Amino acid sequence: PSADQLVGLDCEMVGVGKSKRSALARVSIVSYDGVIVYDKYVRPDEEITDYRTRWSGIRKSHMKQAISMTQARQEVLTILRDKIVIGHGLKFDFEVLQFQLPSTSKRDTANYLWLRRLADVRPCVTPSLKTLARIILNKTIQTGEHCSVEDARTAMQLYRLVSNKWELDLKQHSKSFMEDEYWP
Repeated sequence: PSADQLVGLDCEMVGVGKSKRSALARVSIVSYDGVIVYDKYVRPDEEITDYRTRWSGIRKSHMKQAISMTQARQEVLTILRDKIVIGHGLKFDFEVLQFQLPSTSKRDTANYLWLRRLADVRPCVTPSLKTLARIILNKTIQTGEHCSVEDARTAMQLYRLVSNKWELDLKQHSKSFMEDEYWP
């Protein structure tokens, strides 16, 4: 894929309702080069019962300028159309965004085996973005509150480091399923 087809994505969540279920509170999208394409606070449909500020960086004051969940979804969907999305733990981001993309349109740094090998992490362990950044990029992130822009940029940096191998692996993997051995 070309650089203009690739975007990094990260979301920050807060807890809503009695069960403090995760809900979207900020979504950030960066370009291949780490330039901010989109960065907005989002007002959940339900009452926020836990800002999770220690991790999310979200505060009550951010909700004053926040947009609705409906508006955020529409804007994000428009940006992501025909893009390949790079992120870490994308499953959770797409859950709170309340939509899915085909697996061919996602590159999740939490799941790519080669990044785990570079970080010398056991195959059954999912490394944190913080761990991958520290070991592979020699970069310190998330020392306090998380920042979705920083996390999206870091996931993109990791992808860029291994993108040639990753894309080749995907090509070979999809091609292998077309081999005769898979079809009677």
